[in-house]
Amino acid sequence: MDKLVLLVSLFLYAVQGAKHILVIVADDLGRNDLGIRNAHASGPRTITPVIDSLIGQGVTLSNYYTFKICSPSRASTLTGRYPWGAGFYDMDSDNNHQTANFTLYPALLKQAGYATHALGKWDVGFMVKNATATARGFDTFFGYYLACNADYWYHTVANGGGECLGGKFNSSIQDWADNVGNNIQPGDRKALNGTYNRNLLSARASSLIAAHDSATPLYMYLAFQNVHEGCARPDKLGMQAPLDTVNLYNTTVLDTYKIMGAMLTELDLGVGEVVQALKAAGMYDDTLIWMVSDNGGPLERASHCKFYAPAISSAYSLPHLTPLAPLSLTTPRQNTTGAKFFNHRLHKRSPSGWKAYVL
Repeated sequence: MDKLVLLVSLFLYAVQGAKHILVIVADDLGRNDLGIRNAHASGPRTITPVIDSLIGQGVTLSNYYTFKICSPSRASTLTGRYPWGAGFYDMDSDNNHQTANFTLYPALLKQAGYATHALGKWDVGFMVKNATATARGFDTFFGYYLACNADYWYHTVANGGGECLGGKFNSSIQDWADNVGNNIQPGDRKALNGTYNRNLLSARASSLIAAHDSATPLYMYLAFQNVHEGCARPDKLGMQAPLDTVNLYNTTVLDTYKIMGAMLTELDLGVGEVVQALKAAGMYDDTLIWMVSDNGGPLERASHCKFYAPAISSAYSLPHLTPLAPLSLTTPRQNTTGAKFFNHRLHKRSPSGWKAYVL
């Protein structure tokens, strides 16, 4: 049995009357980053009440495994295939991004009458138009193509833009698209600049939900950059969050931990805005919310270690997989409060060795 069969089975189990599907992907979220997982004597170390509540109401896949890095994991989530089965072995080059060769979930759901929207991080192909989101089944795409923006407020390219820019760092080139169908166009620089990445995504997601006819089923893929750091060189900006949110952690000793906590809280605020939009539109009770981390958190970020310990999960911790990255499903119509799955590992041979998943 492959991952596609298990994911479809999981959807069928979880939906049971839910008309709409919201997939939320957090970037580099670690097992113990959320407040519900890192509480100590004086309370949670991080402020994430909305996500904590969704987890409490939903089903948690507590033995979930995923790929070690972004692109292969996201290709797997979008196609239902093992990463190497979708042509992904690493993220050295966009030449490895073979999403155009496979059918994605939104394309299948469109056949069933769904409206489909992708927001945030794509990172599974952009060198040719046929690999981009609106060519793979999404009606709209509002977000960025590469692994991350360098700057959360100005949305500039990371790592020089890769092959398109010859690998040379250029802080003036913006990686943000606002595509509708075959109309591929850059985001409005004047409208985007100065607005924190998370705010852009949650605001657009909320506006799409508000404008949506609830009689039509909705599939929304919402991939936040939080809590991934800005990743451009040579002037790497690192972790970034609004000062007001950082100040919520005024009792946290180290600045690094304060900013990391603030990035988690910003993620939670974004999820909260979208949940409120679903409720305002009368869609919340008919929505399956599936939230997942792409690959756990990299251990070289010292801030993560404080929130992870002692249960550490890490991008790069093992050759090909990340153990215990968070995954939770909430279906408001069902009585799933506190439920957990402890499902078996799947093993499959690939050219680079054994991989394992728990679904």
